[in-house]
Amino acid sequence: MPATQREVFAPAKGLVDLAGVRICKGKRHVVYHALLWDRHSVVFANGAPVESFFPGKAALEFIGNRLRYELTNALKSLGGDYGPMARPCMTSRQAQELCQVLNAQKPK
Repeated sequence: MPATQREVFAPAKGLVDLAGVRICKGKRHVVYHALLWDRHSVVFANGAPVESFFPGKAALEFIGNRLRYELTNALKSLGGDYGPMARPCMTSRQAQELCQVLNAQKPK
C-alpha cells in the first residue's frame, strides 16, 4: 500500500489496539445492515465514514445462498463487473502496524 495513501479501509479486528475500539464478547448474534449502491462508496453512519457493501468474493461467501444467487444475477444484468473498491483495503496485519505507529505518536 502506498505510504502516501490518505484514506483506506481497514478490518475492524486490526484496529482493536486503538482507544475506543473493542471486541464485544458474549454476543450471540450480530446483525449487519448493508447498503448496495451502483458502485462501492463511502457513506456516513452515526457520523463515521463506513463502506457500502462490496460484493467481492469474501462477502459473497459470507452471505446466504439465496441472497448470493440474487446478487450474482443482478450483477450479471449489469455486465458482471461491479467495479473497484472505493478505497484500497489494508490487511489486518497492516492495520495493526498502523495502530502501533498511531499509538506511539500520542502525547504522553
